[in-house]
Amino acid sequence: MAFGTVEGCIISRMDEHANPNLDYVVVLGAQVRKSSPSKVLRYRLDTAIDHLNENPGTICIVSGGKGPNEPVAEAQGMTNYLESYGIKKNRIIKEMKSKTTQEKHLE
Repeated sequence: MAFGTVEGCIISRMDEHANPNLDYVVVLGAQVRKSSPSKVLRYRLDTAIDHLNENPGTICIVSGGKGPNEPVAEAQGMTNYLESYGIKKNRIIKEMKSKTTQEKHLE
């Protein structure tokens, strides 16, 4: 029941769009394959591309390190994909050190 409730909340907001003219958008990484980003990651990137095309002043931060089963860091794979769809390199900031969405840092 709890799963169904949470899933319903997620699905109900899938069509929601970001505010226009944001300074930054962040795209969290997911599996990168040799040929292309995974289906989930392509969906995230395509959404970002639409927003970036509509808002030329927005910068995109792509986040994700290299997993053991990935040919390149997720941020690099995402950068390659964004650039192949016309997003200029100067509008992309790569964060390539993260390994998980939630990391624990010990000092």
